[in-house]
Amino acid sequence: MASTRYIVTPTANYGEKIMSNLKSAKREADLRAKGDRQECLVMTLSTGRISHRAEAPAPVAAAAEFDALLAEVKAEAAAPAPVAKPLKAKAGKGLRAGLGAAAVAGWELLYDKPKQDCQVGRRDGQYALICVEHKTVRPVGRLVEERAVRKAGGWCAECAH
Repeated sequence: MASTRYIVTPTANYGEKIMSNLKSAKREADLRAKGDRQECLVMTLSTGRISHRAEAPAPVAAAAEFDALLAEVKAEAAAPAPVAKPLKAKAGKGLRAGLGAAAVAGWELLYDKPKQDCQVGRRDGQYALICVEHKTVRPVGRLVEERAVRKAGGWCAECAH
């Protein structure tokens, strides 16, 4: 029993190739067409019939367009990426990472206390309790002191906190 054989036509970098599997021959022709940027055919050996035509990819944009695109990509790559301010380390411990902006502009949110309607914030190494409802700020000396001040109450002049 004779098997069908296929010829993959030669391209600039590859010679003619005879294959016995049509699917593999088509894949080979597609790769050659893409790599050499020229059409490649798969023909049946016994009949000479074209079984597959691998088209060459579209030509690259004009040189001026390509140069403009390349310059744009290089400019984006050369632009410095925004760098986050590094956290300062104190006695081997890092500062707590902020959660975002606090209710009062200029303060960084460290903790949110929704049951008490307040937040704990930080700005320039200083800590404070922030009343979300009235947007008032009550500075505290150290972060560990905020709990005692918050539990004692009376830290917001406009409400019962």
